[in-house]
Amino acid sequence: MSSIHPGLHRVLLDEAPSSEEYRNPHSEFENEYLSYYAQAVATYRKRPPSAADYAAGRVISDAIDGVIHNAARRGNIDDLAMQSELVRLVSLYLGDDRRT
Repeated sequence: MSSIHPGLHRVLLDEAPSSEEYRNPHSEFENEYLSYYAQAVATYRKRPPSAADYAAGRVISDAIDGVIHNAARRGNIDDLAMQSELVRLVSLYLGDDRRT
């Protein structure tokens, strides 16, 4: 939908009211959501999830969220170069073995 109506995505992000549960950084949804990222990092690193994987998961989640939301605001969510650079960003971050 945001690629068809990028203005709508911007309005929904900036103007639509959201629930307290959505804003709560310690909600059950947020914890479960971030645990998927931690599990993905751990799987990539071929080990059980660690505290470092949870931190890395939060960084990756926030980076992806920011890039996607800003791309939608700018009307270039379908920009293949931007998508490729986002994949590169996450790949380089995960490939940095100093963070294991």
